[in-house]
Amino acid sequence: MAGTDAAGATAQTSWSVWELEASVTVTDPGQLAAAEDIVRDVVAAVDLACSRFRADSELMKLQPRMARGVGISPMFRLLLERALDAARMTGGDVDPTLGADLAALGHGPGTSSPGITSVPVLSQPVPPKPSSTQPSMPRPASPQPTEPRVPGWSRVRSTPGP
Repeated sequence: MAGTDAAGATAQTSWSVWELEASVTVTDPGQLAAAEDIVRDVVAAVDLACSRFRADSELMKLQPRMARGVGISPMFRLLLERALDAARMTGGDVDPTLGADLAALGHGPGTSSPGITSVPVLSQPVPPKPSSTQPSMPRPASPQPTEPRVPGWSRVRSTPGP
């Protein structure tokens, strides 16, 4: 879909990619096609490098060997480093290593309801506090603390290539 704004001399086009809408707006309408080509080329390069939905992506081809260390393309390195920066800056709220977890939740192509659905957490009744007139009930032993799961993003290392 393309459009032009005569008053502001801008032009815009949009299309669907990764189940989202992408758009490009330019201030020189004569450059719209070139700008769209550039964006589509970059999106295609990102997809080829890191898509977990394409068997021919670099990510999927290298995945079986990644734990031992692999060489990666400059595009993959750039994207990986920016994703790890985002993970560090957000304390792990943005985590580039959750592909398998997202797939298990039903996110991705071919799912009947794309996206992640929140599961409601039911509130638990609060037990009454014992009063001085009531005998105290023995409490079950607290479970032994387990080691917290180390976030996947914190185990990824990127070292400079040749």
